[in-house]
Amino acid sequence: MSKELLKMGSIAYQNFLESLKITRPIIQAPMAGVTSPKMVAEVCNNGALGSLPVSHINLKSSSGIAELRNLINEVKSYTRGTSLCRNVNLNFFCQEAILDISSAQKENWCSLYEKVSNIAIDRKEFVFEERSISFKEYEDGKAFQDLLAFFKDEYKPKVVSFHFGHPTKRSIRALQDLGIQVYVTATCEEEYQLLLELQVDGVICQGYEAGGHRGNFLQLSERFDEKLSTACLVKRIMRLPKTEHKKVPFIIPAGGLNTPTDVKYMLEIGASAVQIGTAFLGTTECKVSKKLHEILHEGKRPEPTLMISTVSGKSARAISSPFLRNLHSTYANEDLPDYGYMYNSFKKLRNLYPDKLNFMLAGQNYSSIETNLSIAELLTYLSESVECK
Repeated sequence: MSKELLKMGSIAYQNFLESLKITRPIIQAPMAGVTSPKMVAEVCNNGALGSLPVSHINLKSSSGIAELRNLINEVKSYTRGTSLCRNVNLNFFCQEAILDISSAQKENWCSLYEKVSNIAIDRKEFVFEERSISFKEYEDGKAFQDLLAFFKDEYKPKVVSFHFGHPTKRSIRALQDLGIQVYVTATCEEEYQLLLELQVDGVICQGYEAGGHRGNFLQLSERFDEKLSTACLVKRIMRLPKTEHKKVPFIIPAGGLNTPTDVKYMLEIGASAVQIGTAFLGTTECKVSKKLHEILHEGKRPEPTLMISTVSGKSARAISSPFLRNLHSTYANEDLPDYGYMYNSFKKLRNLYPDKLNFMLAGQNYSSIETNLSIAELLTYLSESVECK
């Protein structure tokens, strides 16, 4: 399309830019495990919205706010100028909280991983006491009030986002009343419609080709997941009837967007911005594992990706490996622990045997990304066909 046509379709993303006071309609995806404070700061420094994953912090603990403060201060230490320090999206997980697991689930997990990895698992060591805390567990207590006070008195991000689900309408409004925009991931029209009712400010429209964990929260069974591509999901949402009494959120596609052409196309069909994750894996500031770095830079015929839920308890797209293929074929529908416990136990085991348990999250188009670029160079490349402010 010509620049004239792009200009005609630019209202949505120009509104997005004006709303956040940034210059590029790009959000760096909050990729837990590989995103560093320096990486987030470099995104902010170069006109886009940096995303900082904070779901690993337990805000119910006495040190929770201090941990959050230290992480944000590290981002600020790399940011050039105070005017850019707030160009951050803090990302929380918002899954349904499962507070306990059975002894059978624990034994099933240990037995499965012993078969797959040929590792003897000490049942006394893997007692499943630690789990990931969902944002839902904060909402009705002191932890949420402390977080609101921190945002009000110390640091106010421009966006707070949620994956695996959404907070209550009351919590969303409390954040919005502080001047913080609230974004939530959706993977189908039904999820989008629910978020529309909740009056969120932005919807991350995650296509099935996206790397990392799938953010669906209505249809949790993969059997009933329509597996919509990013383009199909966005087009369906764009065709939904608009209602005057509801605020229309920013539509932000995510999944398979690695080139300037991808970005330009999504903005032309009416998206407000794009969220990009996998393309950042090849940047010089991204802290990927040694194995993933080799895969991204060696130039050999790439492995395919696969969607698998038996690593963390939730569906995630990762680069195929002998370990993942073996896990996928060995699993026989045994009852396993919930995500909160299961993923923590896997990471604990992987820390002991990193060479045996490769779990490298990436989108379907990972082999096409540009590598050895700085974040500044990547953002310039991705937005080369976009008229930025």
